[in-house]
Amino acid sequence: MVLTTPWCLCLLPASAHLDTSLYFLVSGPLLCHILVLLGQPCCGIFPKITEYFTLSSMSSSSDQPRSRSSERGNSKKSKKEKKDKKDSRSSRSSNDNADLIAAINGHTSKEVSRVERKVDILAGKVETVENDVGELKDWKTEVDKKLENLGKGKAPDGGPLVEGNADFGNGGGGRVYPPPNLRKTVIFGMFDADTPREEIVDFMKEYVTCHATVKDWIVPAKYCDKGKVEFTTPKAMWAWIMSKVGQKFAAQGRNDIWFSVDKPFDERQLGKKIGTIMKAAKNYVKDKHKIEDPKVMKKWVDGDSNKGFVYLRNLETGRMVKAAKKIEDGVDLEIAEGGPIWPEFNLKEVIDRANDGLAE
Repeated sequence: MVLTTPWCLCLLPASAHLDTSLYFLVSGPLLCHILVLLGQPCCGIFPKITEYFTLSSMSSSSDQPRSRSSERGNSKKSKKEKKDKKDSRSSRSSNDNADLIAAINGHTSKEVSRVERKVDILAGKVETVENDVGELKDWKTEVDKKLENLGKGKAPDGGPLVEGNADFGNGGGGRVYPPPNLRKTVIFGMFDADTPREEIVDFMKEYVTCHATVKDWIVPAKYCDKGKVEFTTPKAMWAWIMSKVGQKFAAQGRNDIWFSVDKPFDERQLGKKIGTIMKAAKNYVKDKHKIEDPKVMKKWVDGDSNKGFVYLRNLETGRMVKAAKKIEDGVDLEIAEGGPIWPEFNLKEVIDRANDGLAE
């Protein structure tokens, strides 16, 4: 059996880093010896082995530099690819950051615009409030000046009430009264002319029990026939008046002490005349129509002492119409045009009696 060359080659170590000639010098005799031991002829094989190792040595020596060069080329290529990938990632990251910044800037710009619009609206409201505050300050300054003028003028002299001074202690001496809606003083009248101040004050404290809402107790003279109660506010005064509607106060053995809102003399005179007409009309309604309820009576007879009007019910329509009115530049009253006609009730005669100061 003849041994083939590939079988012999399988016995050689496969290392490309050792010189092939060294293989040949070391392994050649050994192979020949092995072949002899195996009983195989080696005379034809040995030259082929020599030729193989020579070619292998040449091939190995020529491929080794190329392999190193290829490795260097691959290494450079790998570095370049890594660099390209890194640059690509960096570029994508930069683009993403730019997009994110652009989105944030766009959102921020919208929010800033929205806030600026709100700021403009608030600025307009603030300007409006400031204008209102300025107007209120001007109004307050004007009111303060008017309040300083209230109560100015010569005060009445002390002593007993003098005949002929009908407005003594009630606006006499040039006193300036506030408008009707700001008045807060009640006056009590019909005391004896020489009533001591202390007695009048005690009387007022007995009937005006809400002392917490009272600012001052006023009697204009040491001996007088009237007294005043000044409340803290107009609301407090009207609350007390409404609680005493229809009541009469007794003092000095009489039951005819009257009270009213403190007002100038001409207004008080006009109020008395309107009261006289209304009292006569109410007496007629009670006798003729048998009406006693004050709420129902108000639908028949009513008046406005501030404006100087008396209203009576129209029997045909059931509506309240103006029956008497104040004449211009005076405190007397006259019949109003279109006033109602009540049978057996002489309105003109009643008005004349009221203008003359004659009570019903």
